[in-house]
Amino acid sequence: MSKKMILGLTGAVILLVGTGVMIASAKHCKDKQMEMGEGESGCLPCERKECAGFYLDNKEALGLSDEQVAKMKELQLASRKVKIHNMAEVDVLKLELNALLDAKKPDLTEIDAKVDKISQLKAETMKNCLQASVKAREVLTEEQTKLAEGLKKACIMSPGGHDRDDEKPPCKMKKD
Repeated sequence: MSKKMILGLTGAVILLVGTGVMIASAKHCKDKQMEMGEGESGCLPCERKECAGFYLDNKEALGLSDEQVAKMKELQLASRKVKIHNMAEVDVLKLELNALLDAKKPDLTEIDAKVDKISQLKAETMKNCLQASVKAREVLTEEQTKLAEGLKKACIMSPGGHDRDDEKPPCKMKKD
């Protein structure tokens, strides 16, 4: 075999392997419901998927009061509204972006503007969710905060936790 043929085959193999790794990585992120902008809040651990949801899912184990639960539900609702609105707008912008790309002579300035707006909305959604998560944590007492940290560690390490590739049951623990 000639050197050119060997180099060409090597390059093709590297390209295929690289593409496979990128596809597997994206699938892993999406399978774990962590892919930003595709209906989720971002590439974040699943306990933040619903912003204050981790604390609400574990309200019994954390011993949350009715007032704490109400405040967290309020934070979660407000965050979900922003997420739904922003992701709907992102979907519309993606349609418009595809139309721009299908044009005979695509306008790069318009394309860049659409991409920037999509990125802005995704960032706003992620920030909003993280803010809700931080505000929800502020509702906890010091003891509940320590319990929540322990639950998160146990959740990550347990079968079905978010470091696993199997189905994603909610990470919910029972109080001993």
